[in-house]
Amino acid sequence: MMRRDETRARTSLADAKEDSTASKRNRWPRLLSILLVVLVVLVAIGAALVTNVIPVADHAGIQIRSAAAAIIFVGSYLALALGRIPGLQIDRAGIALVGAGLMVASGALSLEEAYAAVDADTITLLLGMMIVVASLRLSGFFTVASEWAIERTRGPFWLLVAIVATSGIFSAFLVNDSICLVLAPLVLELTLALGRRPVPYLLAGAMASNVGSTATITGNPQNIMIGSFSKIPYADFTFALAPVAVAGLIVTVVLIALSDRQEFTSGVRLQLPERRARTNPALITRAVAATLVLIVLFFAGMTPAKAAIIIGGLLLLTRRVKSRRIYEEIDWSLLLMFAGLFIIIAGAPSARSSRPRSWRPWGAFTSMRSRRLPA
Repeated sequence: MMRRDETRARTSLADAKEDSTASKRNRWPRLLSILLVVLVVLVAIGAALVTNVIPVADHAGIQIRSAAAAIIFVGSYLALALGRIPGLQIDRAGIALVGAGLMVASGALSLEEAYAAVDADTITLLLGMMIVVASLRLSGFFTVASEWAIERTRGPFWLLVAIVATSGIFSAFLVNDSICLVLAPLVLELTLALGRRPVPYLLAGAMASNVGSTATITGNPQNIMIGSFSKIPYADFTFALAPVAVAGLIVTVVLIALSDRQEFTSGVRLQLPERRARTNPALITRAVAATLVLIVLFFAGMTPAKAAIIIGGLLLLTRRVKSRRIYEEIDWSLLLMFAGLFIIIAGAPSARSSRPRSWRPWGAFTSMRSRRLPA
């Protein structure tokens, strides 16, 4: 008994030492990151004081603002790439907002220029698409569609094909971030119910979502920005990139199948057990009809942001679902992050030092308006 107590005490002491060592190792990156954040903030404040309080020549003031903007730009994008700042509880949206605020504080942008830098079309299109996706999810459409596709599969390989096709098609017309969040739990639940290992199917769904989203302007936020800045017609964009997306989905199936041959070469017959999913047929019909009308408007040439916000607004007119539930499904932090990014880009030193103050950072994109392909 004494020996066991001594052994436990030694083990606890060793664990405590390891935790202490790990804590010390993690302390320095946290302190360094916080120090860099403080430095960037001080640079922004210093630039504001120097250019607004202390009289300086116009050229010197421009150079000071450009240097401050460069530091803020690099610091913001470094933090965004990491997704966090060690030692601080801040996410990408918060980082973008802080960076945008520092751009204004340093004098790289005026408040009016910051307002003008935010591309309303991109934010509006994202918001409208999020409302559409929220309506589809709350109605139970994604559950019904996933089960319908999976019930018609004959084996693990065809289950893989069904998941890739479902994820890719939905992500082509709806924002892929939302599709990933919606389909991941469904794929996990259905694969476990079928007695299969969920990991390869989850990977397939995530990869197919990214690949399929390249097909249209509304597939992902990056395409939304390209479409908004360049004014490329929705149909032209789709006809140019849809074949690329289809080829990518085929490659996705092949890669996943080759990475786990034992799973996908087995001759197991799949049978989905009886399930009673919570769905609302009336809401499904309404949401699907609205989505189809939205896609038709896209191809008809209506501005995507205009079409999305109109259809999204009309979907809020219902007696069955409270608007608050739809608002809870919207990724507000993503909208905030994009607003902040627009301001950070507009305050970049390349834009401020060599361009007039009325220059907009997406001016280069508008030159692509006459081109057929989204370069």
